Amino acid sequence: MLLWNYKHDWASFVFQGPRRWSGGMDFSLHLLLGGALVLLTPVGLYEAVRALFLRWPQKGADKPPTYPVNRQRLFMLICTVLPLLVFVIHSLHSQPKLNWTGPIWLAVVPLVAWSMSPHPGERVSRWTRLIRTAWFPTIFLLLVFYTVGLGYIYLGLPGFPSQTGMPLPVAWDEFGKKIVMIKHGIKSETGSEPLIVCMDKYWISSELSFYDNRNHSALPAVEGQHLFGNESLMWKFWVSKQVALGRNILIVSFNSRDLENSQITKHFSKVSEVSTEAVKKGGHVVTYFSWRVGYGYRE
Repeated sequence: MLLWNYKHDWASFVFQGPRRWSGGMDFSLHLLLGGALVLLTPVGLYEAVRALFLRWPQKGADKPPTYPVNRQRLFMLICTVLPLLVFVIHSLHSQPKLNWTGPIWLAVVPLVAWSMSPHPGERVSRWTRLIRTAWFPTIFLLLVFYTVGLGYIYLGLPGFPSQTGMPLPVAWDEFGKKIVMIKHGIKSETGSEPLIVCMDKYWISSELSFYDNRNHSALPAVEGQHLFGNESLMWKFWVSKQVALGRNILIVSFNSRDLENSQITKHFSKVSEVSTEAVKKGGHVVTYFSWRVGYGYRE
């Protein structure tokens, strides 16, 4: 990784460093705390903080608990507190995302699990008994929430409107199949397999690449919008413009206006009209996307 970054102007460090910390002030520490409550639940967050900052084992126990408190505790503190401090500092001036702190809680989860049940010789306070009792409704509610929520996203629920839009993993499989069909049509028309360029920074390109691997479809290499002078994050490093020279390109976007830009048309000898397709799941329209073909890409 270090060698790759050295050869590419330290791109990873620039993205996670100066670019993350630049911009105006937007105090968002409360959002970081709210994200931790969502990820861990209030009971889980309490136990995580207790595991990190309270002394283990409790004094007065008749027998030493099974939890080792030296090197393992130090490992837990380093792997949790240090990365958490980075996000705390970041949230003082910028908004964090919900998923950012997810991995850092993994080191403390075993101790949280250990604390959920009594241990031989342990003196249990009324508050500890109350917290342990609270785990039962918490786990039950989580099971119901994830079962109903994920079921609604994937299948829908009777009496509720179908989920629409693509930020959630609603119909990316169906979307990928639509792209494959369009790609096959272009190949039949021109005799050559087109590249696919998705007009966003990385989201559509990443999803198409994922479903390409999962379905073993015949999707060609996916490019990024850096071919047209826009930002495409990692895609501009993964696939160079030279790969696209002379190729026909299927250009895809959820916004038709993205495809009408002169920055696109000037790179081709000819372009098709913009077409719009519906993405359906279970007979319901989830969203629409637009596409057009550019013939003979040039820089």
